[in-house]
Amino acid sequence: MPPFGGKRRKSKSILTNYAKKAITLQIFAYLCTVFLNATNMSYTEMAQLELMNAAANVNSQEDLDALRLTLSLFFAERAQQAIDKMWDEGTFDQKKLDELRGQHLRTPYKTF
Repeated sequence: MPPFGGKRRKSKSILTNYAKKAITLQIFAYLCTVFLNATNMSYTEMAQLELMNAAANVNSQEDLDALRLTLSLFFAERAQQAIDKMWDEGTFDQKKLDELRGQHLRTPYKTF
């Protein structure tokens, strides 16, 4: 009788359990090398992983609103930096800004 009064297991099921664990560890190791090896990943892929990690922690409407606001502020800041750079280089000035104010930049719809 095995220790602790348990039933004797067949060696086949024990080997199967070890094989399953070994395969699981191999898959885990592979995923770690693929996803955590940032030197082989593009910035787009790394950004996608970060967004997926952030999305995995969204548990309420408030969390979703906060994530949307954070992303909106990020891209608004980037746009402002690009405009400031063009202004400093002289490629964007008050004259062009006044021209843009009067333009209607929406895509015209086709009428049938």
